[in-house]
Amino acid sequence: MKGREEQIQGKMDEVRRQQEESLERREQLLQELEVVNQLTRREHHETEARKAAQKQELEAQVSWASLHCSL
Repeated sequence: MKGREEQIQGKMDEVRRQQEESLERREQLLQELEVVNQLTRREHHETEARKAAQKQELEAQVSWASLHCSL
């Protein structure tokens, strides 16, 4: 009877250990996902800023060309 209790306890300990490892891995994956999301947001903002700067530069060139062509 005691051997069976030890066997059950051993299985319970193993399951608990596996659950803890699974939880740790899940937390690690969530942290990695958050980092990826932050990088993606940063890249998106940088892309939008580049587009705005390019648009502003083109508008300035068009304005300059219009001003000098009409003279």
